[in-house]
Amino acid sequence: MKKNLVIVALCALLVVLFASCTTFTFANAGYGTFKGTELGTFDITVKSMELLGVPGSMNLANITQGKGQEAVAAAIQAEIDALGGKAAINVTVEQNTSLIDILLNSITGSIIAGEEVHVTGTVIK
Repeated sequence: MKKNLVIVALCALLVVLFASCTTFTFANAGYGTFKGTELGTFDITVKSMELLGVPGSMNLANITQGKGQEAVAAAIQAEIDALGGKAAINVTVEQNTSLIDILLNSITGSIIAGEEVHVTGTVIK
């Protein structure tokens, strides 16, 4: 009986841990002028390590870069410039906080909080 209770408790803990990953998606956005010839697509990931905060949420300061939205905008602009375009269309931004990021945040007492922003889109001229 006690062994079955331990197994059920461990299974419940695993379900809670794996269900705790968070994702926020913003899809089909535009960045710049919206008419033109398609030059190519991009698929980038921006990793952010935050200080004194919650992964994927509020924080006091970022360790690896400036504010998250500024880093994403800079990465999109870099892709536009690399392909010689003027704008980006069909931009999808997906903010992820993984189980590892949540565990690291819990272990450090909310001192370190990591997240990853995945951005895809099409560059036009």
